Amino acid sequence: MSTASIRETILQEMSVLPPARYSEVLDFIVSLKTDAVKPEVDKPKTASGKRPRSESCGWLKGKVWMADDFDAPLEEMQEYME
Repeated sequence: MSTASIRETILQEMSVLPPARYSEVLDFIVSLKTDAVKPEVDKPKTASGKRPRSESCGWLKGKVWMADDFDAPLEEMQEYME
């Protein structure tokens, strides 16, 4: 579909909208324009192209623990649990 025919189709569709909805269409167009000019943000990568160590899986292995009674009811909540 050519640019001219797309423009015509948009204008035809706009003509059947109630005027109260025009501001929503304008907001959407402004949003699209804003997204179009945003630069792509690349995550930093190492020379090999892989993610840095800080984002790798398992880098906190052995540094995090969970109590054995993690799922046990809290004493402070006993009166609400009954």
